[in-house]
Amino acid sequence: MQDFHRNAKGFSLIELMVTVAIIGILAAVAIPAYYNHINRSRQAEAAQILLQIKTSQERYYAMNDSYANSINLLDGFSSAVAGAGPDDTYYMGNGGYYRYSIRVADYTSTTYKAWAEGELGGPINNDWSDCWQIKEDDREPSVCTGTTSNEGFSLSLIGLIF
Repeated sequence: MQDFHRNAKGFSLIELMVTVAIIGILAAVAIPAYYNHINRSRQAEAAQILLQIKTSQERYYAMNDSYANSINLLDGFSSAVAGAGPDDTYYMGNGGYYRYSIRVADYTSTTYKAWAEGELGGPINNDWSDCWQIKEDDREPSVCTGTTSNEGFSLSLIGLIF
């Protein structure tokens, strides 16, 4: 009987349990870090598209002496779709994780604000809680008023553009 145990090859149950526990601990740390990285990259792309909207608005203003009151009037955003309201036209970007829209302040269209509303949990949840905005005099996007969902995101990379 003792010869059988000495010649046996393989892993004991304890060794397998320790290995599974280590893999579980690594996964518990790695998976949230991965999702945080993915969300930050989506936010960076949203900020970049907001800067493109701002550039398109300035181009539109130079040609028409007023800002566009609908995002589908801007170069590169003609695929915008109609939303719920009469002036609610939005552009879906980032694989459906963000929707972009603009609003003008008055009929003379001398000021505007552009939004990027994001659903970092995925486009199925319909919870557009991540919000960024840019106005005609802003140099970079900022967190929408009244939201705190953008924790941990830095716009320092946008500072490198200018």
